[in-house]
Amino acid sequence: MCVQCRNRVVSLKVPNRTLSEMKSAVNSKLLERKTFTGLAYLLRDIVICLLLVFIVEHLHGYILHVALTTPRFKHALNILDCCIWVLYFWFQSLTFTGLWIIAHECGHGAFSPSSLVCNAFGFITHTALGTPYFSWKYSHTLHHKFNGHIEKDQHMIPHLRVNQQNNHAEDRTYLQTLIESMEDTPILLILKTILHQLLGFQAYLVLNISGPAGYPWWTSHLNPWSKIFHRKHLLGVIASDLGLMAWVLFLYDFQKQAGLQRLLLLYIIPWLLLSHWITMIVYLQHTDPIIPHYRMTDWKYAPAQLATMDRDFLGWQGRFFLHHISSTHVVHHIFPKLPFYHAEEATRQLRILLGTDYNYCETPAFRALWNNIRLCTYVDDNDEVLLFRDKNGKLMKERILQ
Repeated sequence: MCVQCRNRVVSLKVPNRTLSEMKSAVNSKLLERKTFTGLAYLLRDIVICLLLVFIVEHLHGYILHVALTTPRFKHALNILDCCIWVLYFWFQSLTFTGLWIIAHECGHGAFSPSSLVCNAFGFITHTALGTPYFSWKYSHTLHHKFNGHIEKDQHMIPHLRVNQQNNHAEDRTYLQTLIESMEDTPILLILKTILHQLLGFQAYLVLNISGPAGYPWWTSHLNPWSKIFHRKHLLGVIASDLGLMAWVLFLYDFQKQAGLQRLLLLYIIPWLLLSHWITMIVYLQHTDPIIPHYRMTDWKYAPAQLATMDRDFLGWQGRFFLHHISSTHVVHHIFPKLPFYHAEEATRQLRILLGTDYNYCETPAFRALWNNIRLCTYVDDNDEVLLFRDKNGKLMKERILQ
């Protein structure tokens, strides 16, 4: 944990900020949305995506040709080929994520002043990346409305344990103790993390995993009658489902024409890594020992919008490919319609006002992920403000002060 976060933990208090106070701290000109600028960034990411496909296919073909003509270098060329594909997976997944983020901007209305333009480009882009655009847009609006609410927030909701004072070690069965001790072993934590990273986003969309516990078991972003949605959302959810069905049929046809291997290499693997990046980004934005959650009686809209964390995510790659989504998330919760290309300047202005109420962590992203998986196990219902505890029931403040 970085020094700034350690100091913030020890002196943690609920921010006493009003929405009007925070909005007045940012120049209103930064809220201007320009359709041309949004389209330029979208086109840039599409060009990068296609360019990466062009480069990897030509390099792969050239390496195969050289391997056939000079068999003595076959093994070295196979290794080189694998390295090229790994680089492709990394940068193409980041490009996919950047496109996904632009569609996320469309869902907020930050892409263009025109809702028609936002919905058209957002629907096409999210559908091509396997996300039900309108369905996710509706639930994500609820997330912004109830950020930090232990019951009404929509994703990355912490596990709530009740009556921890009665859960002493002597009351646990041998099986419970064995399972809990195994859960903290490095190999199981790594396997659990990999599964969570690759499938977590799909599990949330399809099965409501990490969503509100009070929703019925059949809750899904693919179900128009889920509790997530109102009756007015019916057509949007159906349109999202039909879009995904059409996209699956397109991929099936592509697979028949080009082969399953080509589909896996060019699209499926980068798509799985896209899911990893989205899951990791959202998890680190809303899961940290210093990020509080609130009950119904204590939750207030303005302070709860500050219950998120800005991070320097992957350095220049996060800034270029991911459009500052991790380093400007606090200001995004105050101004959901703020275009991402103005978010850095808006963050600088808001940070002056917030001072120590602004949450920022400079810990490298993958180290922060590993730390938070171990330290943010659950929140205790007995706490006044719900802060993450580790598996032994300790708050980060208690660990530091020891």
